[in-house]
Amino acid sequence: MIPRPGVVALEADAEKMRLYFHEGKGHRCEEHPFAPWFISEEHFEGAEELAGDLPLRFRVPGADLPKNSAVCNIRDKRSAAMIDSGIRLFGGMSFDQLRRMQFQVEANDGTIEKICCSDNAGWYCEFTGGEAESITGFMAAIRERDPDVLEGYDFFRNDWEILKKAAVRKKIKLLCGRDGSAVTSSRSSVVIGERRLSYTKFECHGRHLIDVFLMLQLHDVARRELESYDLEYAVGFFELRSERKVMQIGELSALLTPAYFYCTTFIPGTFQDVALRGNGSKIDLLLTGAYLERRHSLPLPQPPIFFPGATSKAEKHGIFAPVWHCDVRSLYPSILLADNLSPAGDELKIFPELLRELRRKRLEAKDKAKTLSGTEKEHWNAMQSALKILINSFYGYLGFAQGSFNDFALAAQVTAKGREILALLTAFLGEQGAEIIEMDTDGVYFTPPKGAEPEELESRIQKALPEGIEIELDALFPAMYSYKAKNYALLTAEGEVKLTGAALKSRGMERYFRQTVKELLRLRLTGKESEIPQFHDRCRDELSSHQVPLADLCKNETLNDTPANYKKKLEAGSGRRSAVYELLIKAELPARVGDKVEYYITGTKAKVAVVDNSKLLSENQGERDENTALYLAKLDELFATFSE
Repeated sequence: MIPRPGVVALEADAEKMRLYFHEGKGHRCEEHPFAPWFISEEHFEGAEELAGDLPLRFRVPGADLPKNSAVCNIRDKRSAAMIDSGIRLFGGMSFDQLRRMQFQVEANDGTIEKICCSDNAGWYCEFTGGEAESITGFMAAIRERDPDVLEGYDFFRNDWEILKKAAVRKKIKLLCGRDGSAVTSSRSSVVIGERRLSYTKFECHGRHLIDVFLMLQLHDVARRELESYDLEYAVGFFELRSERKVMQIGELSALLTPAYFYCTTFIPGTFQDVALRGNGSKIDLLLTGAYLERRHSLPLPQPPIFFPGATSKAEKHGIFAPVWHCDVRSLYPSILLADNLSPAGDELKIFPELLRELRRKRLEAKDKAKTLSGTEKEHWNAMQSALKILINSFYGYLGFAQGSFNDFALAAQVTAKGREILALLTAFLGEQGAEIIEMDTDGVYFTPPKGAEPEELESRIQKALPEGIEIELDALFPAMYSYKAKNYALLTAEGEVKLTGAALKSRGMERYFRQTVKELLRLRLTGKESEIPQFHDRCRDELSSHQVPLADLCKNETLNDTPANYKKKLEAGSGRRSAVYELLIKAELPARVGDKVEYYITGTKAKVAVVDNSKLLSENQGERDENTALYLAKLDELFATFSE
């Protein structure tokens, strides 16, 4: 089949696949044959032998997997159908062409009082009058507006669960699918940074469900700039304009999800799944799909091996001014392309072919974005951002344990080359009279040589590096504070202080102390060290006189387990006591994985056992019973640490 533009959804079962397209204000559906299959190391009846000499050589019809044979099984039938047909979703479309509908359920003790809805066409509606009336009105709106995407905020854990239970009570089926079918649910999980979050995954035939709450957390994994994942906080942080919460969800989604939309135009998967897949899984699906579309055999994943990582160290500590940053553009992808490297199992050399093509498309998108404005500029910027995500994932994929084309030896070779290039860069800068402060993977912070001009120095550095490796003097800072590797503060030309590293801005640190560290470093970076003793005294007075809002002294922890499981582990002797779980159990409060809990430390001595001396913020009745001695000691320690 020839790839089709404008496919907004694809569904597949054991007999057929359905393609959905926009048609007027509604949709058009096409049906085409499809049958499940898997790729096996052994030959089975009806199998097709694939080209090449890789281990997984037989394409076997059917869904019954053999028990004692290595196989590659594309478990999602929709992805398998996309590989069969060459179809990718949203071909030829821009993000603003999606029909996106947001909803928010307002409930009291699980009983629906109101369902608020909006969409990206400016429509808004509220459904009230009782649970049955609200649900039927909501479903009618979905049929009428016919969205491609349903969006909500933490709606997998809340809104959909409330709807599901209310529908059961009222004996109503949640018929939200484009084919008139009911919403389905199953247990799933998503990896967000260091956490694996379990949740109930809801699915709706012919539509994509996007939880903006999860999108916000994924956005923050690399940036580490958000203090909270509450919608109210996100509205302020991103300076959203909408007043209604449900419309704020749509506005926030428009900021966070376009890159995933454009990734979906390249990867054989649904928008919903691509948004929540890890980068390694995305690249694996991209490569596996490319091989199977060519009817070529597949390799087996290599077992993991240890290899040294990238260079990361702080050469100097303290305050430096001015400071420049030199970045090696896309270091690892550049190494892979410069030497035309590919994994051992990549017989067709598709790995570098895809990488080169994605980079070409990204540069093309960046160039177009520079010449345009408004919606068109946003479109091409989102496109180049999506491509950047994929491009930068290729190196990491080499060390992805589950990847069919992984290659740990090649990953080690690339990192070794990266360390070599960084050593060349720092050696050259040192010879020019620069002072190296911090090195991290693909960049260097340094004080510039006397009399150096950025453009002229950039040109000289470029000539000293191997062909195919490009550098950029991408930032100049009036001052920098270097604490230790990957932990530093930068003063921008606009006077803003940017903190990097857990030692300076860890979410494990109370909000008041994060703010204190930032202000302390601002004084140092702007040459106002003489004001530090006065600032220290003011902070002590604020804490001693209880002027600091109690919420700013709270620990803010995200639950990685349920209180029930915590209790079981303690009883089995495999767990450690934790203040946040002890507080929840004592208060008999319901709690789920992913919930955020705020608590503060009580008592009168600077050294106390936190697990036995803490209190939930929600249980405070207005009294000031925080442990002032402990917080004062913590303040003094911060000033001693960051004043030198």
